[in-house]
Amino acid sequence: MGYFEIVVKLPDLANEYRIEFAERRHLSEILDLSAYTFAEHAARHPDRFAQDVVPGVGESVPKRFRLLYETAFPKRGNEKSDRLLVCLKDEKVVGHLFWRDDPWFVWVEDITVDAQHRGQHIGTHLLQELQRHIGGRHIQAQVWGGNERSQALFEAAGFSEIHRVYGAGKSDPFDLSNRIFESGKGTNRFILAVVAILFVLFAIVAFVTR
Repeated sequence: MGYFEIVVKLPDLANEYRIEFAERRHLSEILDLSAYTFAEHAARHPDRFAQDVVPGVGESVPKRFRLLYETAFPKRGNEKSDRLLVCLKDEKVVGHLFWRDDPWFVWVEDITVDAQHRGQHIGTHLLQELQRHIGGRHIQAQVWGGNERSQALFEAAGFSEIHRVYGAGKSDPFDLSNRIFESGKGTNRFILAVVAILFVLFAIVAFVTR
């Protein structure tokens, strides 16, 4: 059992849905879903997000983000991604989860569920599948201020808020308070603290004995 295993008991996913690693043929549908997310962000924070993103039109997603999704797939062939999960219904993408590997944890870049399929626990099952894939590794995610639905998703999956990041802009500054969530109970932070202490002690010893 890993340090950060999600232990929340989830309702079963309905039989008509299945979760698997994405293939390149899914990319256009993934971007179409992401366009809805970007449009929602733009509505909440017009000074932070481009206003020309069209819901359901993946080509309107900013180029840098489209390129980021491209990196989740092998450069050749239609092999499956190892950093992008999709939830399918009748072979149509109705949800996806995209993450990146950092040295100390796994960072959730984006998790989106089609509005017509929300309430089916797809988001929590995507997070659970990610946890199953990475074992006991630590997961972190950022939730933009005002996005109560996303906050509730991570809390339902057993995540805890660890800190907030505040920003200033034309929007209400309190709505710009981004929340950082993590899986588990903070074991990873304890390990980091121990490593930092050992590093300081090593530096002191090296300085004294040189």
